[in-house]
Amino acid sequence: DLLASWTLSTAKRVLDEIKTRLKLIEEIRYKSLSKQTREVQDLQPLFERSLWVFGPQFESIEYTSNMGMTTVIRNLMGGVEKGSLRRPDFVVLPEGSIGLYARPKFDQETGIESGAGSIVVVELKRPGVPIGQKEKTQAWEYIKELMSKGYVTETTEVTAFVIGDSISPYEEGTHSVDGKAIRITPMLFSTFVGQAEKRMLNLHKKITEAPFMQDALQSLLDEGKRDQGELDIAAVAD
Repeated sequence: DLLASWTLSTAKRVLDEIKTRLKLIEEIRYKSLSKQTREVQDLQPLFERSLWVFGPQFESIEYTSNMGMTTVIRNLMGGVEKGSLRRPDFVVLPEGSIGLYARPKFDQETGIESGAGSIVVVELKRPGVPIGQKEKTQAWEYIKELMSKGYVTETTEVTAFVIGDSISPYEEGTHSVDGKAIRITPMLFSTFVGQAEKRMLNLHKKITEAPFMQDALQSLLDEGKRDQGELDIAAVAD
């Protein structure tokens, strides 16, 4: 019955994509809750592969890290922590990290790439930093700097997500910049994970016994034990 509807190759492609996304969700869930996640930039590379969670309009594989825009933001901040040297595709800040991802725009007549058609800004706040008006305004400052450098034009859609473990009262909801295709949305890590699960039809609850899910969880637990061991050794050394 299975092979009457699927070929082995197509079934494998679908199942591999499901496996990849479910493992990614589990890793983000674990690391966003774990106190052993010492640097929020450890999460940024995971979010780079998770833009699809924000909605179908972000599904395109054409979204990639934009190091040119990253350099603009890095220069705006006037220096960053050493951690950014290991990951030059996002900006490391004392209170978090910023990733910038772009999908190109093409001229309708020539088919030649003509700037960015859509930009996604993912700003992760470290645990304990609530998302308030100041944090939302800072995201707008980043966008304005990109506008001043020509990365954002009147036709560029810009969506900024400021994500953390808490949101200040009355600061929830999406803020749209008047007259521009720019939206700034604060979001909890837990909301992001919940949204990811819904987009995957809550499959994680139905196939938790699958070998790959068990292996993924065990790998995260082992990693957590290693990190805790390193913290304990560092504490003794101090």
